[in-house]
Amino acid sequence: MSFKGKPEKLVEQQVLAWCFKNNIDVNVFDSKAVFSYSKNSYSKNNGIPEGCADILGCDFDGKFFAIELKAPGKEKVCRLSQYNFIKRKIKSGGFCLVCSDCETLNDVFFKWKDLNKDDGIQYLMSLLPKKVLINKKTINI
Repeated sequence: MSFKGKPEKLVEQQVLAWCFKNNIDVNVFDSKAVFSYSKNSYSKNNGIPEGCADILGCDFDGKFFAIELKAPGKEKVCRLSQYNFIKRKIKSGGFCLVCSDCETLNDVFFKWKDLNKDDGIQYLMSLLPKKVLINKKTINI
């Protein structure tokens, strides 16, 4: 399968392989707009909330697990809706990360697993992107 021009899809395949190797049960969710032939236009995918992470599941201990995939070099910025989704999940005690490579995912995940709940929340919150996109403008958060 070729990923030419789609670096985020390559990251997705690598992250899925990493999850499988580490017994983390996940699914990929596509929240992009879908084309309606009957309306001859794009419409929102109403089944998935705006900002939902790309990969959702549970880790090997049954804890919530979510990854917002980004192409390499793009992980420092996300949309405001993605930022808010990730922040809510982290504050609830789940694992959520904006990620562009498996090495970072591996390091962050296993460090988080070794921390108590409050320290784990603080650790993941410190890794949130510091910039968000609002109306196509990058804003420091």
